[in-house]
Amino acid sequence: VDLNAQNWIHGSENCKKKIDPPIQIVKYNSNTYILRQNKCTNYEAPFMFLFFGENKALLMDTGATEEHDIFPLYETVKGIINDWSEKNGEVELVVAHTHSKENQIQR
Repeated sequence: VDLNAQNWIHGSENCKKKIDPPIQIVKYNSNTYILRQNKCTNYEAPFMFLFFGENKALLMDTGATEEHDIFPLYETVKGIINDWSEKNGEVELVVAHTHSKENQIQR
């Protein structure tokens, strides 16, 4: 996958029409997925990374929206893991955050 040629979804011109998926999924290779939150659900449109190893899968970050009906991260990641596990065996999911939701230092 040439990520330079990838057309990342930045959000629909009219977010009320919701023509783009809430999470864009790019399979980078057989063990690495890149997910991006739709800008219509959060202006930051954060990236998340899902890595598969022999016994575990690691999800780096969980996006910026908690409402699962707007941002179905759990269902999306579970679907990717289920598909991967059918070919490679079951894995345990580990979730890690690279930063807190409040990135500012309190004084």
